[in-house]
Amino acid sequence: MVKMDCCSGLRRSFVLVLLSVGILLVMGTPSHAVGLGVAVYGGNGYGEIEKSYDDWATDNRIEKKGTARYINYGLGLVFETSPFSRRFSFRITPGLGLGRISKKYTRKEYDTDTDTMVSTEKVKQKYNVVDFNLTSKFCFKVMMRDNFNIWIGPMVKIGKSRDYGRDYNDFSFGGGVTAGMNIRLTNLVYLTASPSACILYSGNSRVDLIYWEYRGDVGVMTSL
Repeated sequence: MVKMDCCSGLRRSFVLVLLSVGILLVMGTPSHAVGLGVAVYGGNGYGEIEKSYDDWATDNRIEKKGTARYINYGLGLVFETSPFSRRFSFRITPGLGLGRISKKYTRKEYDTDTDTMVSTEKVKQKYNVVDFNLTSKFCFKVMMRDNFNIWIGPMVKIGKSRDYGRDYNDFSFGGGVTAGMNIRLTNLVYLTASPSACILYSGNSRVDLIYWEYRGDVGVMTSL
């Protein structure tokens, strides 16, 4: 079962790559260079857990409050339109990596009719996950030189995290702001670096939360 799930995850990642290429080809024009390369990335996130719901089995109210943290790192493909020739460029990065998610919260159960506490429990959860993600960045260059530029803009991200050994499945999406720079080394090769910050909604069967993510990407690109 784990092997089948891993293969399914890799197929989904491959589909994201094909989607990225398709979007790039649609947005690119033959008269302007297109950037293609690889990047390593690392991210750190923090969120507050606060959830209340009625348990279907007991009809009691459940409250969960606490915190969640995660780190992830991985490798991504980078596609970029007009890295040097235009004021605006579009960048998309499908990524595959590893991560660790840690959650600490207090679980309280209340009798719905009497509003009295039935039980309380301190919960700690740790998951080692495989992370699939796709980021899209809309880059407006604030400084343009022949071999160097700096850009800023909005970004969106979707992601999926899975711990295959502990039956943990998580989906997230959101948006934020990003910045970056391109440094040309030769006519065909340039370096890129991009920090970003975004707000993500994370949903799974155990705890839903909103958290901040800070991420950095560093890569090497070629102009096609």
